[in-house]
Amino acid sequence: MNKSIGDILKEERISKDLAQHEVAKKVGVTEATISRWVPGNIKNMRRDKVVKVSKVLNISTLLVLQ
Repeated sequence: MNKSIGDILKEERISKDLAQHEVAKKVGVTEATISRWVPGNIKNMRRDKVVKVSKVLNISTLLVLQ
């Protein structure tokens, strides 16, 4: 079974001991935006944010785009 983008973001954030507000600050979005990404409420992330969240969490952009 494939994990959702929300599952991946949450697992990677927790494994790196980062709070949502820390990821939000590093990516340049609000904590509310991060909290909407996790359950999949935002389907079309901007490309620049995909790249930033990938770098912050040290994961492939392909994982974020799945």
